[in-house]
Amino acid sequence: MKQIQIFAIGLSALLVLAGCGNNQSSSSHMTQEIASQSLTEPSSSETASQSASSVPTAEATSQASSAAAPSAAETSSADANAALQNYCQVKAQLEALDQDEDRLEANFRIGQVDEATFQQQRADLRAQENQLELEEDRLELEWKVAMGTPSLPQGTVEELFTQMQQLEQEENTLELQENSLEQSYRSGSITREDFISQLGELLVQIEQNDYQQDLVEQALEAQGWDD
Repeated sequence: MKQIQIFAIGLSALLVLAGCGNNQSSSSHMTQEIASQSLTEPSSSETASQSASSVPTAEATSQASSAAAPSAAETSSADANAALQNYCQVKAQLEALDQDEDRLEANFRIGQVDEATFQQQRADLRAQENQLELEEDRLELEWKVAMGTPSLPQGTVEELFTQMQQLEQEENTLELQENSLEQSYRSGSITREDFISQLGELLVQIEQNDYQQDLVEQALEAQGWDD
């Protein structure tokens, strides 16, 4: 009987030791899994840092928008140039109508056109001219408004006089080109469409030259010079 009790006590001790070994193994396995997850999963601070770096800052967005959008000065200059182009195209059409009316009158005088045809064609030309003159006035005002208030040229009186002389020489050259172009149209060397297109481009230069002369003259008057 005593031997049986000793055997039972020894068996209970072995079972207790086995249970402790299993618990330690399970605990070690769980510890390894937690450590593995901590290595593979990013921390909350790292995730927030990555998210912040992927979102463009307000300053970067503002700089990109400023680089993409034209400045107010560039927009105003483009509007003024477009208005001047349109204005000069209408002026060129009016000049073509004047040339057409002169040719019609010449043909009537030499008997190539009868009086009824002459009167009808001249009335048609003048009706077109009246409409274009209204458009010319509107576009001229649009151009001048788009130009705004320009800065006067800077320099001494002598320097401003030199600028004026250069502009006057350029004006003479442009007038010679205009006269030559009108002669080519009168003689039939170029078509009406080509005449209007080329004259429109030339008139842009003429208007710009005249505008610059006005500015130089105002600069001279500001320095006390009066012609």
